Amino acid sequence: MVPRHYVLTWMLICWWLVNSLLTSRPADAHPFAAAQAEPTGQVSGMVISDEHHPIASVQVQAYTDTDGDGTWQEKGESAYTRNDGTYTLCCLVPGIYRIGFTSSYHDPEFYDNATTVGSATDVQVTANVTTADINAELAHKGRIRGHVTDQRGEPINHVWVRVYPNDGDGTWSWIQSGETGDEGAYTVEGLDRGTYRVAFAPGYGSGFYGEYYNNAATIEEATDIFVDKHDTVYDIDAVLEGPTGRIQGTVKDEGDQPIAGAIALVQQDSDGDGYWSNVIYDETDERGFYMVAGLADGTYRVQFLDYIFRYKRCSNLRHIEQYYDHAETLAAATDIVIEKGKTQKHIDANLAPAAHIRGTVTDLAGTPVSAEIIVTGTTNDLCFGTNVERDGSYDVGVDPGSYYILFYAGDSLVSYVAYTWEFYNDVASEVAATPVTVGPRSTVADINAQLAPGGTIRGTVTGPDNLPLPQIQVTAYTDEDGDGIWQPFSTTQTDAGGAYAIPGVGGYDGVNYRIGLRDLRTPPQYHPDVYGGMGYPENGTDVTVGEDQEVTGIDSSMVPYGSINYAPLARPDHLVVTWDAATARWVANDTVLANDVDAEAQPLQAVLIDPPEQGTFTLNTDGSFLYVPAETPWSSATFTYRADDGNSESDTVTVTILPAVSQQYLPIIRR
Repeated sequence: MVPRHYVLTWMLICWWLVNSLLTSRPADAHPFAAAQAEPTGQVSGMVISDEHHPIASVQVQAYTDTDGDGTWQEKGESAYTRNDGTYTLCCLVPGIYRIGFTSSYHDPEFYDNATTVGSATDVQVTANVTTADINAELAHKGRIRGHVTDQRGEPINHVWVRVYPNDGDGTWSWIQSGETGDEGAYTVEGLDRGTYRVAFAPGYGSGFYGEYYNNAATIEEATDIFVDKHDTVYDIDAVLEGPTGRIQGTVKDEGDQPIAGAIALVQQDSDGDGYWSNVIYDETDERGFYMVAGLADGTYRVQFLDYIFRYKRCSNLRHIEQYYDHAETLAAATDIVIEKGKTQKHIDANLAPAAHIRGTVTDLAGTPVSAEIIVTGTTNDLCFGTNVERDGSYDVGVDPGSYYILFYAGDSLVSYVAYTWEFYNDVASEVAATPVTVGPRSTVADINAQLAPGGTIRGTVTGPDNLPLPQIQVTAYTDEDGDGIWQPFSTTQTDAGGAYAIPGVGGYDGVNYRIGLRDLRTPPQYHPDVYGGMGYPENGTDVTVGEDQEVTGIDSSMVPYGSINYAPLARPDHLVVTWDAATARWVANDTVLANDVDAEAQPLQAVLIDPPEQGTFTLNTDGSFLYVPAETPWSSATFTYRADDGNSESDTVTVTILPAVSQQYLPIIRR
């Protein structure tokens, strides 16, 4: 029931509001007329440069002098020019405005050709009218231009060119930058009048060494470049040292049409052990052209890749990968030899189209579902993936082969099951899934799924007198890894009636949860507990939830805090120990108590039950330990212990200790 004084307060507020509206307007005015939208007008025009080219992304801002004191303030939202230089500044209340134009690479200006808002020309805005031709021509700021080449005079692309002004205290801070294109040319714009220094930073893995203009190793040794207002300084060039070998070519489809956005990945077996590592890559332009530079003399191979989107480690292919020259595998690829820094041209590829798997993903009512599609090989570790479109359709490009299809509508960062996942065709596991086989250049359609919503766990929490308990935190735990460790999945709290609901749980084949309870009040009045258990999720009773299922009656009764004491929960461990030369002992980096818990949050001590069968062993009460084996080398040892909270002890658990192997003796693992 709403308290009576709340009702009286709201009645007074409403009476005052209506009375104010009625008395502050003419008798014939509607009391809520002020809420109606006032008609507005808009301003439009075009912005070009002093070189008569349209300028995109210029900010256009309206100003008003509301007090008539000559102070002009920004009014309303700003607009930005389109690619053709045009703009529309809308939603302006009728009146007198002044319009300003701001660009990163040009001098600011106010209409009409004014340098300040105070000297600008008034623009009259009329309701429901567009005031057109409020144009501007902006003078470009200073610019620096040049070329970057290697020692043979060949252009180097993807070199970042950074410009530093003098801060006045002898330091130089980066302010603007540009990047060289395929011809090695660059332009850095937006420079005010002043003195600058320029750095050339080649792309990662290019093999070239960076420098400062003019052939300096540090910015302190660099040559000053003076840029006047609106001036362009040309020929700020650089010749970078380093390997000069190049590989270039084009990537096209089978119809000989260029493929933009494909990857040309250069690989090398530098030590002759048969392992080819990635060296450098380039992305093809709209012509399908790529070029990688800075290659030392040696033998290389090139892999060509083309995918639209990568879901985690799973690609959505546009074309089938290929190695030069028209090889399916790296082992079958043709060697490309760089000698004396020469350029290897026409290292081309024609890629075959990917095979496709298509379908739709909806809920049980046929409404599109936002989901991910994960396609995994039935006989290999291939993985492809994509997102479902807004209309529920998906299209994933794959290599020809046989696949399992997983439809997943969850988010690994959010503990909530909006829809339960499933495999094609309407099964819960990969083992039961129906394989989908797709051949070269073919499409398999209608691989569809209907996902059901998650389930809900409901229950009531009461005290020893059977009265409902509010403010009790209720947590659903899951053992997702099957290792016996139950982790929090989703949390809620009880309402005034002691009731709770945990939505967004469950799964196609049923998922087991355990329910934990904790009093949120400070200090807590009721002892933490677990549904059907003894204080810990590991001791609780499973609550199994399927898709679109309501599981009710998961009720619990809590006892007053301090009326019971649960024994601690000790968990088994596998701990790696390292040799400590100072103590001549094997020492663990972690303690055996690190993953143990006590329901009452009492401090724990470790109690040794059985030491390792051989050697000298010491277990400290804080859970740390020292070990000296009787014989070396040794591979593992075990001991048992209990955790003690001062009142009771846990069950006995086993700890396995493993010696760390010196890294120099580890096998080389390459990924």
